[in-house]
Amino acid sequence: MNESAGVSKSARTRQGNANLKRILGVAAMTAIRQKDSYLSAFYRRIAARRGRHQAQFAVMRKIAVAIWHILKHKTGYQELGADYFARRDPERAMRRMIKEANRLGLTVRFEPARAAHRCSRVRVARSLKELHRNRRPRVGFGGSGGGGCHKVGNPCQTVLSTRSRWEDVSRGGSVAPRLVFVHGIGGPRRVEEDRERWIDALAAGARRAGHGEAARGLIDGSLAEVVFAYYGDLFQRPQAQGAGGINLDEDEAVLLNRLFTEIVQAHVQAHDEDPNGLIDATVERALAQLCPQGEAQGAGELVRRVINAGTTLLGSGPWGRAGQWAGGKLLIRDFAQVARYLARREQDGEGDPLDARIRAVVADALGSGPTVVVAHSLGSVVSFETLCGHETSVPLLVTLGSPLAMRAVVWPKVRPAPPTTPGCVGQWLNYWDRDDIIVPRPVLEEDVRANAAGVVPSSSRVDSDGVWVHTATKYLAKADVAGPVMEALQGLTAVP
Repeated sequence: MNESAGVSKSARTRQGNANLKRILGVAAMTAIRQKDSYLSAFYRRIAARRGRHQAQFAVMRKIAVAIWHILKHKTGYQELGADYFARRDPERAMRRMIKEANRLGLTVRFEPARAAHRCSRVRVARSLKELHRNRRPRVGFGGSGGGGCHKVGNPCQTVLSTRSRWEDVSRGGSVAPRLVFVHGIGGPRRVEEDRERWIDALAAGARRAGHGEAARGLIDGSLAEVVFAYYGDLFQRPQAQGAGGINLDEDEAVLLNRLFTEIVQAHVQAHDEDPNGLIDATVERALAQLCPQGEAQGAGELVRRVINAGTTLLGSGPWGRAGQWAGGKLLIRDFAQVARYLARREQDGEGDPLDARIRAVVADALGSGPTVVVAHSLGSVVSFETLCGHETSVPLLVTLGSPLAMRAVVWPKVRPAPPTTPGCVGQWLNYWDRDDIIVPRPVLEEDVRANAAGVVPSSSRVDSDGVWVHTATKYLAKADVAGPVMEALQGLTAVP
């Protein structure tokens, strides 16, 4: 894809035609989305072995070859159909099912066909699925902290999960293991694409950690049911008339200002070795914008101060590389989500505050079976509070870039207080990157008490290269992060 056929024998690799690569990429994505087509089946076949990125390039190459044949032989394209591989090797599906059954510890034995009899196993699985789908648990905080949510099932919530063998096999009546992703701050998302990116990144990290087979199972859905709990749409407001399109009341604006001030001050301490003093000068200007002389005149003025400080900081190297924000307004719009969640206001028509409705989305994603939770950024705070009211076992909780221990704003407002490891959590692993600006206090075990089983967070540093180090996929692609997740899921799958 990087060079034309005329120079394919050259010893030097060329960049090729960028426009052609882009067009082939768009054509490949369109073909992949076409159900019941040969290219879609070909994509799934390659993705199960080598990952989605390599599969997309394979489809691009197929399209390029097909175009070449059409132009050379003046013939049309013949659709082979999604069942092409099954027609080419009719026994392949049976071999795959036998192999899967053997992996589950089952013995396959061939006998003469008998009279048709409807087995109740599939019906049991469907009943379990329907039971979970209609389940409406009460979501609150453990202990007497108060402030819990009493309602689940908000029409705005989005919980996207895989369709895998777990929907059709009840595994002897047990509930399928589940992996739940909980996202953090950010603008509107394309939920399905984000879920696929998270899965791809985790699979890449799993391969680096030596879990190649588990990575394949994660992609094809045989390892666990993967659920992406999306609550970002709950932050959207019909009209954003505030400063920079950020509409906050005065208490929320004060929280935002304090939150951003703590992050900036922590950033100074983390980069105090700056040899040229450029970072210090930038941060000093930002702090002056956050705390100028005189009192701020209302919430709008406080928000404008934070936006100005954010714009200044994005001009420095570490902040420019830290996240996906193109400007100060976008940066502060996302940071404001933390303040809005912790303010515990913005009631809907039925009186449920914003934070309770967000926790309800995560609680619904957890389900009633064994679950591994991977939570990023603000999602780690949401998941922590949700799990404090969750009863079913969570063998592993993984938090990435968590602001949970921020002393000025987050830690004092987390419920229940003081923060204690949820009783349902069997292990808590916390990961942070030195250049992640959302993590001024990364070591959670210093600020979170142990639960009854003695479980406390275990914090580890990871180092990401390049830009956008706060994104979840940067963390998930690390072997240190993906390895324990795969081991936990494999352990759940192996339980009879």
